[in-house]
Formats: sequence, C-alpha cells, structure tokens
Amino acid sequence: GEVSGYELYIDEGGNSMLVYDGAGRPDATEFTVRTNNIGQHSQILETGRQYSFKVRAINNCDTVDFSKSCFGEFSRGQAFTVREPRPPFPPPMPTRGASTRVTSPTEASIAVFWSPPVDNGGSPITGYILYMRDKDGTTTNHPVSDETTFLEVDSLNPGELYNFHLVAVNALGKSGNSPVLSILAAHHPGLSLSGYPEFSNLEYRPTIKDVQQDRVSVKWSPLPSEITGGSHVTGFKLYMYEANYPLARVDADPINQEVQHLVISSKESVSGTFT
Repeated sequence: GEVSGYELYIDEGGNSMLVYDGAGRPDATEFTVRTNNIGQHSQILETGRQYSFKVRAINNCDTVDFSKSCFGEFSRGQAFTVREPRPPFPPPMPTRGASTRVTSPTEASIAVFWSPPVDNGGSPITGYILYMRDKDGTTTNHPVSDETTFLEVDSLNPGELYNFHLVAVNALGKSGNSPVLSILAAHHPGLSLSGYPEFSNLEYRPTIKDVQQDRVSVKWSPLPSEITGGSHVTGFKLYMYEANYPLARVDADPINQEVQHLVISSKESVSGTFT
C-alpha cells in the first residue's frame, strides 16, 4: 500500500524513544524537537549533548485488516549535537559526472556532482560555492543556489587536469573545504567528439600479420588524434576469444590456441604475437 506516514525516533546511549508519530499524515516529512517541549516529550533534549535520529515509514499492507499498520525498516541513524547554530560541516568530496567530455579539438567540459553536508550547522543551507583550480594555479569560483547539486564547467583545455572543491553556505557563514576532486578533461579513447564509438568500426579491427604453426601475429591501427579522448593513449590491450566456427586449417591439425590474453603496455606498439 501507499505510505500513510512516518515515525521519528531519537536515540541516546542505546535507548530509543518515539518523538513523532505521523500515522495518517503521509505528507509530513519534518518535525522539530525542542528542549522546552510541552507534553509527552517535554525536556528530552539538553543543550550540548549529541543525539541520533532515525525514521521509518508506515503503510497499511494487511490484505485482510486494512486498518492494520505495517512498519518499514529503520533508516540509518544520523547524529546531531544540540547547540547554537554555526556554519555547516564541510560537504563530502564532489564526484565526476558522466557527461564530462571533449567537445572539440580545443575545448572540453567537466561535469561535477555533490551532496549536502551531513550537518547544516543548525541553519538551512543557502548555497554552495564550487572552486576550480587549473594547472597554472588559477582558481575560479562558481556560486550556486542551495537547490543546485550539479554544475558543468565549459571552455576547458582537453587533456589538462583540474582540481575541484566545494564549500556550503548558511546564514552563519561558509563551511570548511570538501576533499579535493581531480578530474582530467577527457573521455574514454575510441569515442568521437559526438560520443560515437569510432574505434569499433571495421577499419580499426585487428588483422592477421602472420600465421605459423606455433604463433599468430596480429596488427592493429593506432588511434587518430580526433578519437584519443583528449588525452595521450598510454597503451593497448589485445584480447583473443575462441571463435564460434571451425578454426581454419593449414593441414590436418588445427592451429593451437594457447594464449588467451595479451597486454601491450607501450603506446607505440600496434602489434602482438600469440605463441
């Protein structure tokens, strides 16, 4: 059934207490616990002490008794300290977005995602500032709203390394810096600027250079500069798979296949031999 509400529990020293019963109020997803509450939960918080909160959902899942409540698993506990508001905790390290790519021979874009800090300092987050530092040490900043958790930075140099860190902002000030994320302005080799897998075309398939009874030499084409992904190719990997059709024969005996995987580490190498 649909969620019919939520329960909020507070935990201190291993003792859990229900502080909010939201059965019948599915749209209510926040509740304030105060040090001077009046009623059942009066004086359950003390300034300066740390408490852990956890929540679980409620629905009416019984197929016989539709008024019977069913309870979900508890969320992970989240600890907070009761104190005066202050600047937020530093956010977690940002992450690289999948849309990071080279857009032209002279330009690239980097996508960065992030999550809010685990503690907003007791005051709502009002925004974020994403800082970017290039290889020359020049730092630029990108202020965004509190609802933004993604930014794509354009007009970057393909193949260069950029460092990013994030700060969160509330009414009391800025957080400390998040851990630094380093991103190369590049994408996977073999893809065109539009994202098409060019290297899978027939013109780039490996060819047989030489066949002997005890070896097979294979050759392939290097990547042209426009499909290197914006970064230097550091090497190739060559794989061999057993064919689904009978092997070619030079006499009555089939060609022996012994080597299954050969790694070519040099970027200049464009051939390999199976033995």
